[in-house]
Amino acid sequence: MRVGSASLAGFGRKNAASVVASVVLLAVVLWMAQLSVHEVRATSDLSDHTQDVRLALAALSQSLLKMETGQRGFLLTGQDAYLEPYNAGAASLDGQLRELQQLISDNDQQARRLRDLQPLVAERRAQLDRGLELRHDDGIDAAIGFIQRGHGIATMNDVFSTLATLSAEEERLLIERKQQEQASLQRNFYLIVTLFILAVLLLLMMLFRVQREMAARAEAVRELDEVNATLAESTAGKTRFLSAASHDLRQPLHSLSLLNAALSGQLLSAPAQAIVAAQKDSVDAMSCLVNRLLNISMIESGVIQTHVEDVSLEGLLTSLQVEFSPQARARQLQLEVQPSSEAVRTDPTLLREIVQNLVANAIRYTARGHVCVRARRDGEVVTLEVSDTGRGIPEDQLERIFEEFHQIRVGNQEPREGFGLGLSIVNRLTRLLDIPIGVSSRLGKGTTFTLKLEAAVASLQTVKPPVWSAPGIARAGRILLVDDEVAVRNATALFLTMDGHEVKSAGSPEEALSIVRQWDQSPDVIVSDFQLNATVNGAELIEELRELRHREIPAIVLSGDTMKVTPRCASIAACRVFHKPVDAEELSTHIRKVLDGAAA
Repeated sequence: MRVGSASLAGFGRKNAASVVASVVLLAVVLWMAQLSVHEVRATSDLSDHTQDVRLALAALSQSLLKMETGQRGFLLTGQDAYLEPYNAGAASLDGQLRELQQLISDNDQQARRLRDLQPLVAERRAQLDRGLELRHDDGIDAAIGFIQRGHGIATMNDVFSTLATLSAEEERLLIERKQQEQASLQRNFYLIVTLFILAVLLLLMMLFRVQREMAARAEAVRELDEVNATLAESTAGKTRFLSAASHDLRQPLHSLSLLNAALSGQLLSAPAQAIVAAQKDSVDAMSCLVNRLLNISMIESGVIQTHVEDVSLEGLLTSLQVEFSPQARARQLQLEVQPSSEAVRTDPTLLREIVQNLVANAIRYTARGHVCVRARRDGEVVTLEVSDTGRGIPEDQLERIFEEFHQIRVGNQEPREGFGLGLSIVNRLTRLLDIPIGVSSRLGKGTTFTLKLEAAVASLQTVKPPVWSAPGIARAGRILLVDDEVAVRNATALFLTMDGHEVKSAGSPEEALSIVRQWDQSPDVIVSDFQLNATVNGAELIEELRELRHREIPAIVLSGDTMKVTPRCASIAACRVFHKPVDAEELSTHIRKVLDGAAA
């Protein structure tokens, strides 16, 4: 009996020890869980504080933008109603600065940045007040002259740069705190799991939990594998996506470009003309970015075909001088394009794209001095050189400058310029044309890019580019326009009509055939979209219309899908392909050239 009692007592002691050990382990687990909750709560409070700071920074930026907007409206119209946003923004500035000062008072580094920001805000406020004063007292010309000196832009850039630095620092602090929280949570997690496993071994009550956790981990691994597979497919489909999206990206830009061109030809007031010109600049900028992204896709996909011929450099260099002189003057740079009578053998369009990107890059990264473009012949090679006196390229970045989206940044505070695509396109096109490209640079002194071109057998005479005729000067014609998208069709028809032509529009191939059958005379030119969402595309429709009229009607294909249209239309005679967004002047010039040729 005593043995049994001893056994029971031993069992009880072991059981009690197991229970005590389990309770201790559970208590430690609960304590650590509580610590983790406190850490999460503290991090959440810090995150809320960071968010408050960023919202205050955004509010300060919004107030400054309101003041800019109000000043701009008052300058343009002289009406006091436009001063309401200006006064609202000005009334908020002091309170917002005080709120920021309170929020970041615990961070000496941020407080120093705020002290640097305050005189900049005061200076910008004084500049805006001065512009309003000049507009009120001396008129719009005096105010605009004051603004065009550029002091306000420089000050505003400094303000926004400081605001961005403050916001970036708050973001960095938030990331650092979350990383600390994550490390603590991960450490506590592993310890808690270990203690739970020990408790399970002691009480034999945690087997189900362990099994469920293992199953959950297996499911997480499976989901991770699926995500990785999805990402791999997404990466592989990048080029396909760009190609498929090109049509939808180009369509609204195409409509905007033609509507802008139609509007610019009207008799408008000076402010309206300025707005139309600014609108054109924005459309051109959007078109440039879309074209650059899609050009990369086209090159990678092998769509771009080279057309090698003898090219005179004189016309190219002259057009570069005209194109980039305004940009150089705006940055107070000297653009020196040395004339040359040399000729090279290459694709003229792609060569122009290469040199345009090099010159644009040189102007963008040159703060003072000059940009020089020159060509010299050495035997069978013509060296085309683009040099600048800009910031130069650090040696450790020379091998990366031709990568997509890579930008040269010497300092951490240096602002981002452009999109980092120009040199990537240059690299692809030089490889496509088999043109050796070299680069030499000295930090702080400048950079020189050199292209080694095959010299033509003989020099060529430069053919001056045609001058675009104003509407109504050259011969107008009968134009059949086919496009399945109403907005694009209406914009194109409006532009062609205002350019002086008789336009009949069709929304489908069937409607186009019906119009031509009922038309007493054949159309002089067919302008058709390529992708008509019908059983036939634009190229096939042109061939049907020609067969219907038994004549080779000159045709123009407009398309946003360069992957399909270029090879399909290459075999069609008297057919020109324009990729959307179309340059309105180039389209008008080509149509009038076709009409003048038909008349002759």
